[in-house]
Amino acid sequence: MVSSSVIIHFFLLSLSLFSLSCLSASQPHSFILPIKKDPSTNLFYTSVGIGTPRTNFNLAIDLAGENLWYDCNTHYNSSSYIPIACGSERCSDVACIGCNGPFKPGCTNNTCPATATNSLAKFIFGGDLGEDFIFISQQKVSGLLSSCIDIDRLPSFTGEDSPLNGLPKITKGIIGLSRSNLSLPTQLALKNKLPHKFSLCLPSSNKQGFTNLLVGSIGGDPFKELSKFVQTTPLIVNPVS
Repeated sequence: MVSSSVIIHFFLLSLSLFSLSCLSASQPHSFILPIKKDPSTNLFYTSVGIGTPRTNFNLAIDLAGENLWYDCNTHYNSSSYIPIACGSERCSDVACIGCNGPFKPGCTNNTCPATATNSLAKFIFGGDLGEDFIFISQQKVSGLLSSCIDIDRLPSFTGEDSPLNGLPKITKGIIGLSRSNLSLPTQLALKNKLPHKFSLCLPSSNKQGFTNLLVGSIGGDPFKELSKFVQTTPLIVNPVS
């Protein structure tokens, strides 16, 4: 007959193994985003989901972009959006952004500004820095910062003056991949203790579907066998800028 102490030890061991499996499952080795090529502009873009309820955004890829920014127009809202207050520890800028409209992403007061930069546009725009859920494929990631700008509130900035000027018509913002603290690869690496690296497989066209943007390690499944063929290039910091 099995003693009660053996049963208790077996239960505790099973509970420990279950906890470890849940922990490993909750700490991804990498994040994968699809990449497509826009035939009219020859620019590449990817897709993420943002907010509650989830809204999907196509975002142009910018290797030199400082952050992730998107158009949170009058038709967009998110109940999980948290604006970053000006003067808080997470805001290094002393300036503030205000808005007289109803509270929503892109319209908050005393909010930390973050640039919405598009090298194809004539101006650098200021967006609201905020925290919200970001969905990368089916992975829901919390605590990530992004910048949103309500373009509907900028009626004078149209055509070549628009923040979206030159981008694929299907896109509503930009995802930056630079070494900035606000870039998506940097935030994902710091939050999930991943290697601070990313890889791109750029498609020549969309006829073969899409390829991938991979943030994090390429050594784990399903990329274990592919890692030996990948060539890497470090991003060098410009000492002048």
